[in-house]
Amino acid sequence: MKKAKIYTRTGDGGQTGLVGGQRLSKANELIDLYGTCDELNAVIGVVRSCLVSDGDVKRDDLHQEQIVFIQEVQSRLFDLGSLLACLPEEREKFKLPIIKEGYVVALEEMIDRLEEPMEEMRNFILPGGSIASAHAHVARTVCRRFERLLVLRSEKQQDVPEYGIRYINRLSDYFFSLSRFVNFKQGHKEIVWKPGK
Repeated sequence: MKKAKIYTRTGDGGQTGLVGGQRLSKANELIDLYGTCDELNAVIGVVRSCLVSDGDVKRDDLHQEQIVFIQEVQSRLFDLGSLLACLPEEREKFKLPIIKEGYVVALEEMIDRLEEPMEEMRNFILPGGSIASAHAHVARTVCRRFERLLVLRSEKQQDVPEYGIRYINRLSDYFFSLSRFVNFKQGHKEIVWKPGK
């Protein structure tokens, strides 16, 4: 059996296809939107890899849970990306997975669990500390950029999936809490912002 090639050459002219087969310019804002979703997923993969391979961290059940939880998040981002890559009127036809309110609640519950063993934050902190924590901050900022693009799309086209913006908003909060949690577990002190004089 002949193996299918990874390249199709169909995008060589600067266009790409949506789920329903419609062709759009790769410069279209919708392509930028779900491309940013893909970028976020890739960055999150780096965070997860750091958590898996970091031998310095004191592992416990909550740490191990994050590795599984982040993989679940990555699947939910694929769900959201597939919805964005399909015209709203065709989403049901292709039986695409929806973003549920329960996903937002799950993020909130995990954030609360990560924050529970740590002291309340009283200052702005600088990204840094461990490699995993620094990458979690990168994920947080890409998440915020994706959120801005989602809001812009929502205001212009009103075709952003229900709970999509709330999910991404909460996801950036999750990565902020995760960055603190990882540093906490590794004994890294938070680097406090010191305003210039």
